[in-house]
Amino acid sequence: MAKILKKSLAVFLALVCAMSMTVVSLAEVAPTSGQCGDNVFWSFDESTGTLTISGKGEMVLFDGDARPWPFYNIGSQPELTTVVLPESLVTIGSGAFNGCIALSSTVIPKSVRRIGDEAYKDCENLKTVTINSGVKAIGERAFSGCFALEEIIIPDTVSTLGQQAFQNCSELKKVSVRGQITQLGFFTFNGCEKLESLDLPKSLRYIDDGAAYGCENLTEINFEGTTEEWLKLIQETECRELKDSRVTCGYSFTQQGTPDEPTTEPEVPNFPEESTTKVEEQTTSSENVIDSEEEEDISLWDKILDFFKGIGDFFKSIFKKVKDLFE
Repeated sequence: MAKILKKSLAVFLALVCAMSMTVVSLAEVAPTSGQCGDNVFWSFDESTGTLTISGKGEMVLFDGDARPWPFYNIGSQPELTTVVLPESLVTIGSGAFNGCIALSSTVIPKSVRRIGDEAYKDCENLKTVTINSGVKAIGERAFSGCFALEEIIIPDTVSTLGQQAFQNCSELKKVSVRGQITQLGFFTFNGCEKLESLDLPKSLRYIDDGAAYGCENLTEINFEGTTEEWLKLIQETECRELKDSRVTCGYSFTQQGTPDEPTTEPEVPNFPEESTTKVEEQTTSSENVIDSEEEEDISLWDKILDFFKGIGDFFKSIFKKVKDLFE
């Protein structure tokens, strides 16, 4: 019995040594430069952890862990801590920097037109993201799981914001969407539990019921459009987090993302009797605020309907999270 144990232990140790040598050898031969598009190239400085993209045009799409550059520490392989993107890059490939947990900041050049699906997904320490004007589309789950991200400004050139784009960005507190987007899709800001302030453009026409699911601290919404436009928008969604927030209509937004005072006093319309949202005109002429806490009483049937819709939203979110576990 003792001999069998000794032989087993020897075999186990030999396997461990072989695996260790394999990992080291892979790290030693890992390439430090290559091509990632027809006219796009990359180089990695192991001493600084800096990945530099050069050339021009579109970056290829990456499937899973097919990226040629390192993205987390494997054996003696250094971590990727910095990414430098050229002003001639047109797209950031899907999954390009997915899981780069040591990456803390990124600047998207004005030449980029699209940020691919899951491009920065699960970059857990990504705290600062600068998206320059020029970007037209932000892909699905592009920044999902960026736990350290605290604020984001989406420029006025963006017309498409993918589903779950900022899902589970748990430290996100302020979002300024000043683009040309027409909808907030499924779970766009789901799980952003510290989100307090959300700026929305007048181009918005549709809000998915789960767009801000779990944003329990969302208390302030600045809407660029009129009060009438907001009321129409909010009556067509069951997104409770937005309905429960204090809304200021008639705002315009500066380049820094800070709301300006309205240049003209927002219109206070005559609302139809069936409207369930009450709008108050402030004593000052600078803003018009919608306070959902002063909504008129709704019928018993409406309350029952809201109850079942709430249950539906709950199960939809549970299903989505289970689905994500298997992706």
